[in-house]
Amino acid sequence: MTGMLRHALYALVLLSWLIVCGDEFNESDPVEGKLSGQEERQAEAAAWFATGLAFQMDGKANEAMDAFAKSADLDPTNLVLVEQVIPYLLSLKQNDKAIDILQRALEVYPERESIQSLLGMSYIAGRKLDEALELNLSLLKKNPDSISALRSVLAIYFQNGQEDEIAALMEDVLEKEPRNPIADLQLAEMLFGYSRTGQGNRSAVSDWLAQVLDYLEASELSSTQNRARLAQLLEENGRVEKAISIYEQIIDASDLPPQVRTRLALLYLQSGISQKAKELADEIMEKEPFNPFGYRVAGYIEQDKQNFDKAAEYFEESIKKAPKFEPSYFDLLTAYFNAQKDEQARKVIGMINDKFKPSFQLHYYEGLLDYRKEDFPNALKSYEKALVIAKKSDPSRLTHFFYFQLGIAYERVKNFDKCEVYFRKAIELRPDFAEAMNYLGYTWAENNIKLEEALKLIEQAVALDPSNAAYLDSLGWVYFKLDKLNKALRYQLKAIEFVEKPDPIMFEHLGDMYMHINKVEKARKAYEKSLEIDENDEVKNSVTEKINKIDEILDEGGNDY
Repeated sequence: MTGMLRHALYALVLLSWLIVCGDEFNESDPVEGKLSGQEERQAEAAAWFATGLAFQMDGKANEAMDAFAKSADLDPTNLVLVEQVIPYLLSLKQNDKAIDILQRALEVYPERESIQSLLGMSYIAGRKLDEALELNLSLLKKNPDSISALRSVLAIYFQNGQEDEIAALMEDVLEKEPRNPIADLQLAEMLFGYSRTGQGNRSAVSDWLAQVLDYLEASELSSTQNRARLAQLLEENGRVEKAISIYEQIIDASDLPPQVRTRLALLYLQSGISQKAKELADEIMEKEPFNPFGYRVAGYIEQDKQNFDKAAEYFEESIKKAPKFEPSYFDLLTAYFNAQKDEQARKVIGMINDKFKPSFQLHYYEGLLDYRKEDFPNALKSYEKALVIAKKSDPSRLTHFFYFQLGIAYERVKNFDKCEVYFRKAIELRPDFAEAMNYLGYTWAENNIKLEEALKLIEQAVALDPSNAAYLDSLGWVYFKLDKLNKALRYQLKAIEFVEKPDPIMFEHLGDMYMHINKVEKARKAYEKSLEIDENDEVKNSVTEKINKIDEILDEGGNDY
């Protein structure tokens, strides 16, 4: 904008102000051309407002908001401007300035609810919780449907851990009649947020949310936008059939919100309605050619069919449509990883490294690829990088299974102390994680350490899954290490009975047990069976050496008794 245009804009705004205030100005001061203090502030406020408009027209959003803030500070009676400026000031943590402007605005408009609500928010931002609570409780008393006041009161109660006050307030809210569907929708979104953060009594929050969703399912929401919001809430709370039904009702609306087709296609896919998912994905690709999600859904469909190459083609297309959309790259990486095309997978990792910040997923996949080629030291480096990132930015990534994989990697490099740390962490997160119990117990048994503790862990795993052949094999092996041969043989034979596909290690274990009690011929048969099953050089060499030893014993006249 040229300087001349700016001055013209200033003049236009000031002229408008003078026209509105002209009569009052002439009466307020008989001295020609002299303004009162209030009028000077209003004139300066108008000038700053004009400056803000000029910056806004230039696309300078921050400078515009700074100018608007100065205008609102000078003239807080401009409520439209005040309501626009306060969130900006709060985002800059200028809480005291926001409070001052709002308090002066309320002196002129004491009943203006929007200003009271903003003042309550500003009190909370400024940590003036007593003032915020008093103001918002007063607002709720005047208007029980005020969702902003309810939000503020609940925020304070949750922050202070005031469980009794929360319960009493929610009882009043939920008993209120008649219901207001719009207020209920906002309330449900608020409660869903609390359920995700884990604040307060999670069970109570879930119950309240379920009750509000029940109200909403029976209500009438007219706008497409609000019905889409309800469908998303229902979807995220496991009410998938109802969510699908609402999405289907609004799918042809002219004002359909973005991503509704995508969400419905994904729900179809998750619900096993593959044909409808495919039809909707095709529709997205046709009607929204620059939307990557249609291609992503089509890729997921192919991936579910184990058609990983076809899935990769769709994911590559989704990247072309939106080259800055990071999740599509991980879709492609997953497809190549599942197809065991490690070279292509590493190329995708290179693309992600070039375009995006390091992430948990990136290092996790690097670890998986290194682990698959048995490069365990590098796999560990990648897993540890993933661990550091997740601890800082997204702890939800640190699942029992991630810690389990980290434990296995440490076992592979024979760092048994760290192996134990991460297996225990996995079991702590999931107390019924039988696979981790078995793996840690077997590791100890294999290395002749902590045998009594190993026995307890493996017994827990077997109790959780009594017919699991691997767990039975571990139990037989730890009994063997404890020199309890009768129990060892009983569980080893049971493991071989239950195993679906003959396992060479199980037969090698059986041979070791027979050798220990001088059942030489039975030991030889078990070892020979192991050799028939596996061509792995390490196992083959170990078992062959044991058979050769048996031959030496028999040549020397040893007995099988």
